[in-house]
Amino acid sequence: MIAITPRVIRAPAILPEDEIERPTGSQGTPTNSSLVAMLIQDEKDEQMAEARLKPTNSAVQLPDQPATPEYIRTSANQTDTQNSNTASNATTSAPANDTAAVNSTAPGDSPLLKRIDTTVRTLDIKQTSDTSVQATTDQPKTDAPKATLQVAEDGAVVKPSGSLLKAGLRFGAEVPTMKAGEKFKLPIYIDASEKFRTATLGLTFDDSKVAVRTVQFGDIFGSKLVSTDTLPFLNQSGKMYVSLATSENAVESGSGILAYVEIEALADGKPAVSFAKDVLNLQTVKGKNFVITF
Repeated sequence: MIAITPRVIRAPAILPEDEIERPTGSQGTPTNSSLVAMLIQDEKDEQMAEARLKPTNSAVQLPDQPATPEYIRTSANQTDTQNSNTASNATTSAPANDTAAVNSTAPGDSPLLKRIDTTVRTLDIKQTSDTSVQATTDQPKTDAPKATLQVAEDGAVVKPSGSLLKAGLRFGAEVPTMKAGEKFKLPIYIDASEKFRTATLGLTFDDSKVAVRTVQFGDIFGSKLVSTDTLPFLNQSGKMYVSLATSENAVESGSGILAYVEIEALADGKPAVSFAKDVLNLQTVKGKNFVITF
């Protein structure tokens, strides 16, 4: 005999494990438990199915914040006393040149508040930390006599504070006519008015006719770095940018071979190599820039 109890499922939740076939045995030797245990297990399954359908995230409604802040009312006598004390302290501590600024208030403004300056001002975006170069370049041309050089006690020439740092850059040799596959080491010569510490060198060329293979430190960096390879931070699309720096305070001399650039011809002819003027930069130990000429 089989007992069947009809039930109305209001929250069905059928999982894949509910459709798996399970062995029940035969009528003589069933493998299931008693009928009461089956009904209890069925009720547990329905409770679990209803619990799965309930939302797990609860929405909390917070009260609205007041639109305006709350003010604490004080008596008129207490307010007048505080204002008089503040005014006396401001009068004794403020310098004499700020008295006119405090008193110059518009009608309706508090006498203790200073008005904000809303006048339009022009910003100088060309100003840099190197004041010596700016003072020299911005100074108008006049017929005044040039400043004479000062000589120190040890006989060394002392440059005036407004002197301009200059450096000339050129190729140490002319690029010859080359055949495809030939290589040529091109020296870069520099003549600076003062010793420097870092140099940024840039070259432009036709990448279909010539390629830069290696870059080496020049004689100006001393015996420790001369002929030592350095890796350019850009070497593609007809551009080669490299940064040259010494671990010492400055180079040994302001004039000499800055770098050796090895180029390889990719086609027959005379390769055209020129300086990238927007990249070239020289800096002293104190961070001052040079004016580079060609």
